Amino acid sequence: MPTPDMSNPALDHAARLRDLLQKAVAQGASMNVSQATANLADAKRALAQLGALLPSPAHPPAVHVLARDLLECGCLVSIRAHDTAAFERYYAQVAPFYAVDDAAGTQGSPRALLIRGLHLLHLLAQHRIAEFHAALELVPASARAGSNPYIAHAVQLEQALMDGSLHHVWHAREDVPADECRLFLDALVLTLRKEMANAIEVAYAPSLPVAALARRLFLDPAKDADQLRALCNEQGWQMDAVQGVVHFGQADAVEGKMDAQGVIQHALMYARELERIV
Repeated sequence: MPTPDMSNPALDHAARLRDLLQKAVAQGASMNVSQATANLADAKRALAQLGALLPSPAHPPAVHVLARDLLECGCLVSIRAHDTAAFERYYAQVAPFYAVDDAAGTQGSPRALLIRGLHLLHLLAQHRIAEFHAALELVPASARAGSNPYIAHAVQLEQALMDGSLHHVWHAREDVPADECRLFLDALVLTLRKEMANAIEVAYAPSLPVAALARRLFLDPAKDADQLRALCNEQGWQMDAVQGVVHFGQADAVEGKMDAQGVIQHALMYARELERIV
C-alpha cells in the first residue's frame, strides 16, 4: 500500500471535499443531497488514489483522520438520501478506523458513537438481532454502560422489542437523540406494523372493525385512511367501508403468513400488548 505524500494533490483535494461534506452534513435536512453524493464519489476516488480506504500504520495520523471523516460523512449523507444500503456500505468501511482508534486508546472521532448508534438502529430495523449484539460488543465499555445517548437509545429500544413493549417502541420516534435516527425508526415501525398485521389477523379472524384495527396498528382511521387501505390491500384483506369492517383472508392463508411454531406466541403477545394500549 503506497504511503501518502503529504503534498499530494489528491490529499489536498480530499481535504477540500471533507470541508464541503462536513458543511453539508451540518445543514441537516436542508442538505443538497445530490451535490453531497457527487462529492462523496469524488472523495472516495481521492482516497483510493491515496491508498487510504483502509487504515494502515503507514498512514500519517492526518490521513487516518481525513479518511475516517470522509467515510463518516458518507454514512450521514446516505441517511439524508434515505439509502440504507449505502449507509451500511459506508459503515463497513469506517468501522476498521474505529477499531484502530479503540485499540490505540485514542479519543477518536467525535461522531463515532453517533454513527455506531445509528448502525445499531439499522440492525434493529432489519431484525438482525445477533448482529446487533455483536456490534454492541465492539462499542467501548464506557458507552455501553449507558453514558452515551446514542448507544443507550439503541439498547433501550432493543430491550423494548425483546420485552414486547410495543408502546415504547412506537413512541421512540418522538424522543430521539439525533434526527438521523428517524430513518431507521421509520423502517422499524414499518417492519413491526407488518408483523402486527399478521398477528392481528390470526388473533382476531375473521374480521375486525376498521377503527379497532387502526388503533391496533397505531394508525388514525381518519388521518391515516390511505395508509390503512394500502396495508389492507397488501395483506389481501377486504375493507367494507359501509359496514366499517375489515375482513381477513381465509384460515389457511392466514396461518401461512407466520411461522407455524411462532404463530400462537406472536398472536397472544401482540394481542395482550395491544389490548393494554388501547
